Amino acid sequence: MFLVFNIFTKAPARSSLQHSKKAFVIPWSNKGYIAQGISYDQGTDNFYLTGYMKDGSASPILVVNKSSRKLVNAVRMAKPDGSPFTGHAGGLSVMDNKIYIAGSSDSCFYVFEKAAVDQAKRNSSVKYSSVL
Repeated sequence: MFLVFNIFTKAPARSSLQHSKKAFVIPWSNKGYIAQGISYDQGTDNFYLTGYMKDGSASPILVVNKSSRKLVNAVRMAKPDGSPFTGHAGGLSVMDNKIYIAGSSDSCFYVFEKAAVDQAKRNSSVKYSSVL
């Protein structure tokens, strides 16, 4: 039964994947990172990724440069009081110098200042500025 299901679900995707190309390897995938959202910012030529960690540590925002395919920054999400944000960090969108990250259990968006993420030291924490 599994073989039939596997062929049925993967066969339609195969034709779509023939026209795609590998952009970059998802960073931290070997460290327990569960990727959830991705957005591209044309102004910086960077992809912004979010997700959560299997071990329950603070959720990261990863920044990968499109041209170099390299990780250029990795910061941890923090609450306004500075404590680690360990919740589910879902879909992500970059717009108007803000980064919006969907929170599933709160049915909200956590808003980060893009400049704060871009200028933060690698592996430091960045606080969200508001919740929508």
